[in-house]
Amino acid sequence: MDLDVSFENKNDYLQVKVRGIWKLDDVKGMMSLTRKKADEHGQKRALVDMKNVGNIKKQMDRLHSANHAVKVFGNAVKVAMIGQAHSITKMTENIAVNRGVSLLITGDEDEALRWLLGK
Repeated sequence: MDLDVSFENKNDYLQVKVRGIWKLDDVKGMMSLTRKKADEHGQKRALVDMKNVGNIKKQMDRLHSANHAVKVFGNAVKVAMIGQAHSITKMTENIAVNRGVSLLITGDEDEALRWLLGK
């Protein structure tokens, strides 16, 4: 995986920081690893900061990443992803949410934390 992914176990959530170039297989791998780490730490929430990941290039990748989110997170982990606001379309979020995933994709870290923690 070409993405640099780091994890920090916070009191109420798993913090995930991601850097690198957006490639579908790498993003899917990051999601799977996030689920694994959340399970290891007994966390039911994850904040995934992807502001330092290059923009997604292919629309179909949004569909494939949503399908993978459904597979790995299901309804077990509530996930807030922070991306570059100008590249967010909500397609991935809408597909995943319609299939039962608690997922928010936003460019605003404060909004992500409020939603994630229910504040």
